[in-house]
Amino acid sequence: MTGFRKWPDRPAACSIDICYCKDGQSRMVEANDAYALGCYGLPSLLYAKFIFARWSQIFVRENEYDF
Repeated sequence: MTGFRKWPDRPAACSIDICYCKDGQSRMVEANDAYALGCYGLPSLLYAKFIFARWSQIFVRENEYDF
């Protein structure tokens, strides 16, 4: 994941599904951009901040909810 952290244009918010295999290795199963994700039990305020962070980045607007 260090490569992701060093990526200057990485998404402000996304989801990454990772599995751990019997051989001890981890593998990325899928990655999704936050603009298209559902809440899936995340508290409402955190979900709103998560979505707004990504939409603000996509539309090159200030993230008013970055608190």
